Amino acid sequence: MACVSDPREAQRERDLRELFVARGEFATAFAGVEDGALGYRDGSGYALSGIVVHITATIDHYRRVLEGMIGTSFKAFAVQPQDPGVEAAHAKRVQEGFPAGERDEAFALLESAHDDLATAALSLVPADYVRNVPVTYKPGEAPHDTSPSDIVRWLTTHYREHIAQIIGMSAATPKR
Repeated sequence: MACVSDPREAQRERDLRELFVARGEFATAFAGVEDGALGYRDGSGYALSGIVVHITATIDHYRRVLEGMIGTSFKAFAVQPQDPGVEAAHAKRVQEGFPAGERDEAFALLESAHDDLATAALSLVPADYVRNVPVTYKPGEAPHDTSPSDIVRWLTTHYREHIAQIIGMSAATPKR
């Protein structure tokens, strides 16, 4: 890592490094999932492969939040709701998962969403990376102070939360 004098820049570098490490850990855990287990469902509402779709949709949501921050010059704003058709398609795909022939495409979409978000975070000056913005996530709800740093750290945690789920569901899949 390059020497940085602004502690906020160093924080951004650390946060993004951890985000990339978490993505790698997630990919490694998922690589161990056998093709026959991709459609397995437990009581969580997710198909095992649907977890990848869920993570991708979550990253895309927070990319839109980050773009909203940038687009409003870090002033309070409301996140534009996702198109209902897109949201329904994601929900269905999370429940049903994807077949083995779509594994590479699903991970390419995840990696693209991840890289887009990371690129947006890297484009920020350090002061903006840690700047809190009142964000209204759903109409009628109170705004929540959110910073780009919060988003990167939430997504890092989110990857890691689902690793245990992937491992557990993969182990619970009936063997053929």
